[in-house]
Amino acid sequence: MPLFEKTDCNTGRQACVDVAKVAAIVFMVAIHCMMYGGAELSSGVGLLFDCVFGGAMAAPVFMACMGIGVAYSRKNDAATLIRRGFRMLVAAYIFNAVRAAAYLPLGYFSGDVAHYHRFVLLFLLVDILQFAGMALMLLALLRKLGARTRTVAMVSVAMSLAGSCVAEKVGWLVKTVHTGILALDVPLSLVAGVVSDNCSYPEFPLVYSAFPLLNWFVFVAFGLAIGKLLRRCRNTDRLFAIATPPALLLFVFTTILGMKGGSPIRLFEDEEAFYFMSIIDVLLVAFPAIVFMLGAGHFIGKALNGKAADLVQRTSSDLNRIYLVHWPIVMWVVDAGIHQICGFQMGVWTLLVISFAVLAVSAALSRLRPFSNLKL
Repeated sequence: MPLFEKTDCNTGRQACVDVAKVAAIVFMVAIHCMMYGGAELSSGVGLLFDCVFGGAMAAPVFMACMGIGVAYSRKNDAATLIRRGFRMLVAAYIFNAVRAAAYLPLGYFSGDVAHYHRFVLLFLLVDILQFAGMALMLLALLRKLGARTRTVAMVSVAMSLAGSCVAEKVGWLVKTVHTGILALDVPLSLVAGVVSDNCSYPEFPLVYSAFPLLNWFVFVAFGLAIGKLLRRCRNTDRLFAIATPPALLLFVFTTILGMKGGSPIRLFEDEEAFYFMSIIDVLLVAFPAIVFMLGAGHFIGKALNGKAADLVQRTSSDLNRIYLVHWPIVMWVVDAGIHQICGFQMGVWTLLVISFAVLAVSAALSRLRPFSNLKL
């Protein structure tokens, strides 16, 4: 019996996506608390979270699940996608201002102008929400042009190759992308991997692009392709039983290879390369991680029932709002309050516990007004 039908036969809610999204937000909140709480991330558990749990198993999974969501959504026409993308892009910069504002009182009371520079840098940061908005608008354009999933995939690979060539510091052809002209670097950072080493030059405020469209659109396209396959899959148990073990083995192998250094995998050699600026890292590390997370999510989801299943589904549905809410808590409480003002240098395990508290508070707040009214 064939594994796939020629028409859609699996259009219900996918537990694999819900579980993978919940795992991704757990890992993302944890690594953000560790980054801004002053944890040591160069070795041990800190390195594991920085490069594995908070790396390939977090943001790439988040974006692939967005692509799957588009494939399963009934409202995925070009007009709806472009409205949603524009709304998300605008909300992203408002959100940037809210979390970056944590540095303004620090600068005022300490007299350290570096805090003001950090405010500018964080306000202009191209984070995952900016990218998500741009990706949805690009999908809308491609849909308007009549592009099929295969065409979207080919476009995304071409973009990833181009992004690999021009990503700052790690680009194959160009290693300096920024122009030094803020009016040019801000829009450029939405597309290409623009990076600032520091923010100590008030007359030369650079921008930082953690999720440029060229490099990251391939994750959304990959998710879209997975979603199309899942819709036509008659036996998801069999599909994930086949796909998950080799995906896990490849992910473990390439991660170890990358950590040893000296390989084409640049993921662990440069802080900026960590954000999957190279298509080699995308194909050999991130894609296997995504497949593994979905496969594991599928079988875990099958084992869940009752309140546990309801909690996972609810958290998955609230994911965008949880992501929005957790960042101001991380910046204002963990970084500005505990780390900067109190001067506490917290360890990885302490910050891991704090991250669970941050996640719980964020999930609770996301269901209350005004956060519950946010539509992203």
